[in-house]
Amino acid sequence: MKLFKIILLLSFVSVFSQNKKLDSLNSLLEKNIVRDTIRVNLLNKIAFDIYNNDKKKSLDLVNEALIISDSLAYLQGLARSYYIKSKIYTIKHEYDKADDYIDKAFNIFTKENNQLGIARCISHRGIICYYKSDFDKALEYFYKVIEVNESNNNIIQANAYSNIGLILNNRDKLEEALKYYKLALGIHKENSNYKRVLVALSNIGVIYIKTKKYDEAKKIYEENIIISKKNNDKRMLASSYYYMGTLKVKKNKYIEAHQYYNKAIKLQKEIEDYNGVCISSTAISDLYFKQKKYDLSLKYIKNSEIIANKYSLLNQQQDVNEILSNIYLEKKQYKKSLEHYINYKKLFDSTFNIESLKRIEDLKLKYKFKSEKLKLTEKINIANEKLNKTNRNILLGFIVILLLITLLGIVVYKSRLKRLYIKNQKIILEQKLLHSQMNPHFVFNSLSVLQGIVLQKEFNKAQKYISKFSRLLRIVLEKYRHGTINIKEELAFIENYVLLRNMNNKELQCSYNVTIDDNIDVEKIFIPPMILQPIIENSFEHGFIELNKNYTLSVHFKLINSILTCTIIDNGEGYSQEKINENGKKSVSSEIILERLNLYSLEFNMDVSIKAVDRSEFDKKGVEVTIELPYKISNND
Repeated sequence: MKLFKIILLLSFVSVFSQNKKLDSLNSLLEKNIVRDTIRVNLLNKIAFDIYNNDKKKSLDLVNEALIISDSLAYLQGLARSYYIKSKIYTIKHEYDKADDYIDKAFNIFTKENNQLGIARCISHRGIICYYKSDFDKALEYFYKVIEVNESNNNIIQANAYSNIGLILNNRDKLEEALKYYKLALGIHKENSNYKRVLVALSNIGVIYIKTKKYDEAKKIYEENIIISKKNNDKRMLASSYYYMGTLKVKKNKYIEAHQYYNKAIKLQKEIEDYNGVCISSTAISDLYFKQKKYDLSLKYIKNSEIIANKYSLLNQQQDVNEILSNIYLEKKQYKKSLEHYINYKKLFDSTFNIESLKRIEDLKLKYKFKSEKLKLTEKINIANEKLNKTNRNILLGFIVILLLITLLGIVVYKSRLKRLYIKNQKIILEQKLLHSQMNPHFVFNSLSVLQGIVLQKEFNKAQKYISKFSRLLRIVLEKYRHGTINIKEELAFIENYVLLRNMNNKELQCSYNVTIDDNIDVEKIFIPPMILQPIIENSFEHGFIELNKNYTLSVHFKLINSILTCTIIDNGEGYSQEKINENGKKSVSSEIILERLNLYSLEFNMDVSIKAVDRSEFDKKGVEVTIELPYKISNND
């Protein structure tokens, strides 16, 4: 169960309303009763400053500004009003209206060639996408803000950095997120904008929580609580209460954590931040789950479920179903547990897939290229200005040096691009392998078998089956991300997989044995993860065809002359060319494995190979597959 998730859009909202400033603006508005551009600008300014805490009044003000702007044909006032209305409807979770108004604002700003307005509209489109859980599209918009920010507005740039960091943080890319947060923090410090400095620090505080630097995080949020109260910023105050609650959970101070979460919910209800209410309620539910108070945990998570479904909060729906599945499992209501687990899996698959990962890596690659190009161009321009002030000989010398630096930069940059490409390809291949390992047909059959066990009320058997099936899924979803795992872990996964295949089909049973040479330490030799499973799967899918027949699988590891090989032998039907022609199919597992091994061979600096032989050549049944594996030896005890 996920115990903590980044959820409050600290960098998306306007922060620290100033009471004195608002009083001054309201006084000016009362004096300026003439329906002119000055009144429009005052209405828009006040509406923007209060929309987080008073959406109704803000909407009334901006609607008046729209009427006056329209009568005066004041396009800049119209565009600004549409922009503010989009922000209001975003925090009201009325995303269709938010999309409509931001499009109107963008069109006017584009017609007027207002670069600052254009950049703000693109940024807010990203914010709407974030609220709608379309994180890939949001990330695309935030990178675009940096690209089109021709006005060089530092605040726009800093907010884009913060928003990119927020999405990377949600995806647990902590080092990259911290880099973008620090870029934003640097800009705010340069501008002496201490209010936004605190927002940036709050984001950094989230990183501290994830990396277990709890004391540093506590200092940040205690300071934020003081300043938020002083400036009556309820959204920021609710955010700080939530994270203080999270810190108390980390220290097992559940009563204090509950108090902070309740404070956050009270404020979130006041400002109609239903996304925040949902997440804070989920946190309380998780708190009771830790204490094994399952009825109370169920009460709070049901409240979260209502909100998440009402406002189509995809991320929260995913967390709600995961927690409900765990609660019902502990209450031994296995059918409900299974239903919510299936819902959680569907939601998980919709937010985490191959295309999503590939898209993020492509965006990062494009942004890095453009950033490096801009930096290089800037350096060249600065150098040229200096060279114009010197004599001809010095100029020629600087040009030669600059050309050498540029050539060296190109060589280094191409090398970096090559490494990034290899990394990207590796991610794509890992995802392909994930799908080849756990194909939908196998998962569906396994769930069907589980359903039959539950309906027959064989609850002990069902619990055992769920445990093994969950462990198998967890290994596939977690271990494949690691660069290497030891041989012992790989064999444990294979043994679990074979056991489930046997349980799925009582008419087809396979005995499984492993032999390992004495010179191999299975806990200290590390190999690429999930290499053997596709081959085992081929044996079940294409070799073990006849029912009521005992099949065997044998796996043998040997290490000779620093070459590690694994031989897998089955006594199935083999794969003669005639059978391949009859089926009209060809397994791509070997090709995927070979592509992965080739990438690892570059990293490990070792030769690799994979060879499959039909044993009919030796008057025997089945297939023999031999893999020459890259490996590392760990000396850690």
